[in-house]
Amino acid sequence: MESLEKLELAPKIINPIASHACLLEKIVAKTSSSAANQEKNAAKTSNSAANQEKNAAKTSSSAANQEKNAAKTSSSAANQEKSAAKTSNSAAIQEKNAARTSNSAANQEKNAAKTSKCAAN
Repeated sequence: MESLEKLELAPKIINPIASHACLLEKIVAKTSSSAANQEKNAAKTSNSAANQEKNAAKTSSSAANQEKNAAKTSSSAANQEKSAAKTSNSAAIQEKNAARTSNSAANQEKNAAKTSKCAAN
């Protein structure tokens, strides 16, 4: 009789224990999943930081290129000014040469007049 009573009590004892064991398994599974998610998030954060560093490097490179281009533009403007000055100087030299040519022609006329006077005398 005692054995039969024990058998009847067994489900009352075993079922709550099994139910608790099942709950514990669920909690462990959720904790494990949470840890995996935290690892994924940490990896994403690390990747995001790396991307931010890459973008900062690109921005820095872009700024350096803009400075180079500004320097080239400034140099180009200086070269244009030099060329304009050379052109202006060349025009002045051409005017001087024209004046010399004109002066030379006048001198030739004077010399011709002197020669003519000399021949007449």
